[in-house]
Amino acid sequence: DIGIIIYNNPVTTQVLLNANDLVRIQQVPTVCGTKMIGADISLYMNCLRKTEIPHFPLEQMWGISHIVGGNGVMASFIYAFPGFMMRWWKAISTRDDGKALAMQHDCSRILEQLVLPLIVAEGYNEIAATKAVVDAAGFLTAGPPRKPFRAVPAERIAKLREDLRAQFPEFLEV
Repeated sequence: DIGIIIYNNPVTTQVLLNANDLVRIQQVPTVCGTKMIGADISLYMNCLRKTEIPHFPLEQMWGISHIVGGNGVMASFIYAFPGFMMRWWKAISTRDDGKALAMQHDCSRILEQLVLPLIVAEGYNEIAATKAVVDAAGFLTAGPPRKPFRAVPAERIAKLREDLRAQFPEFLEV
């Protein structure tokens, strides 16, 4: 059997699965967890309370989720900012909750100030924006997204790199 992780993504499905939905879904023997998008702590807490499967948040809630009993994360930031993510994991795993939450806020700021504008204001999809951030950070080369998605142009990635260096240098430390 192949394990299935349910991607609770109302942006693409137009359906937000709640804890009661996941109680039913977890009865499928191959379902082994969920990937939770967004930063709805109430939804996350209800899912933890009512189900027995793991729920993996995105970067926006990693620090908070671990404090309340979550375990794990689904994060593209590991490819873009490996040093930051390892330092964040150290803070989380050693229960340095103050530092973990401060890093949570840093993560939210970079998403709000640099990533979301690519999606909301400039019209790139999440895949293109994620690949642009990975390329701008420079640890790995993600390259353009596959068709039919529009790639972020090289000059915009260069601007993103400048913004990262100027506004979020701690994300680029190894």
